Amino acid sequence: MISDMLRTILDKTKKSGVQGLEPVWLCGLAVLLLVVLTLMRFDLLSVWANETLSPTDIIHDGGYSYRVAYRGPSYSDKDHHPSPLEIYQDGTLLDKPHAAHHDIRTLGEGRYSHWGETLFFSARDNSDPRSNRRAYQVRYPWRPSDLMLSGVALIALLLSALWLREAGFSLRRSVGYIVQRLRSAAATVNNSRWWENVWLGLLSTLLLALLIVMRLGLMPVWISETMPSSSIVHDGGYSYRVAFNRSHYFDTGERQASLLEIYQDGRPLSKPHASHHLIQTSGEGRFSHWENEIFFSASDNSDPRVNQRDYRLRYPWRPTGTVLFGVALIALMLNGHRLRDAVAKFDTCRPSWLIVTLCFIALVYRVFVAIDLWHGTIE
Repeated sequence: MISDMLRTILDKTKKSGVQGLEPVWLCGLAVLLLVVLTLMRFDLLSVWANETLSPTDIIHDGGYSYRVAYRGPSYSDKDHHPSPLEIYQDGTLLDKPHAAHHDIRTLGEGRYSHWGETLFFSARDNSDPRSNRRAYQVRYPWRPSDLMLSGVALIALLLSALWLREAGFSLRRSVGYIVQRLRSAAATVNNSRWWENVWLGLLSTLLLALLIVMRLGLMPVWISETMPSSSIVHDGGYSYRVAFNRSHYFDTGERQASLLEIYQDGRPLSKPHASHHLIQTSGEGRFSHWENEIFFSASDNSDPRVNQRDYRLRYPWRPTGTVLFGVALIALMLNGHRLRDAVAKFDTCRPSWLIVTLCFIALVYRVFVAIDLWHGTIE
């Protein structure tokens, strides 16, 4: 029905004298628009928008903090991914984003946070932004909504179907051809029987086991990298922060804390998982890996940007869920016939062996839990 409506609109447009609106061109434009919007949605292509904050919309939130209702980017600091929103005061960027609301109220100095549909911020000199005659601008990447993406995807799909019908495309013939080619490829693979190679199946199983052990942190592969001084930002008091999002765990109050280590001139800072308040007020090498940022202080409370010290990060690499899933799929494909034989033997085995196997698996699990708890206690 909708396809017929589009066909009627195209026919009327052609009769009115408008040229160049062939289905192939409209289909290409719709697909191109869909690709661009998808890239923008996933931050692979950014189109930045600017908006000025009106003093009449700003409300005092206590201390040095002020808030304004705001809906800019599709996510905020309340989500796992920090907000990309930026605030400019008289054209100068405020360089303390994603701050805790308590710090905004008590410390101010340009700290701000985009939380849900509210923007909490403070002036750089802790003055009242409603009356300090400063201009505040918000800059954020515009992102298409899910409804817009769905609409463009539907239009692209309909135009593609219309173009394929105009080109004489037959779904039945295409599916038949694909099925025939798949059968031919399967027959070739079955004749070669490379998938029954014992060594390939063994290697894929060992690789999967190795990745699972690394994922659980039982055999970490440590990575070391230098912390450039140009990326360090002062966070108030003795605290400094740097962006970091390459480790699996972080200090959120969970039992499993971050395993990240910071080295100052080759020596590890020995006070990890510290509260941000202690890092700011006491320093002395305290640090914390909090989501996508590292908050730390120098051992002598000096400025790490200018104290001529070398700072390095050390953290364990862990395979992602996508990598594990892919390797598991390959291992299943290479060991499929062995799995089938094991299932056949499983049907004929004695119930007592099943009970012994389940007890052994439970025992191994309890041993791993005990090791994990002991490891957390030692740390």
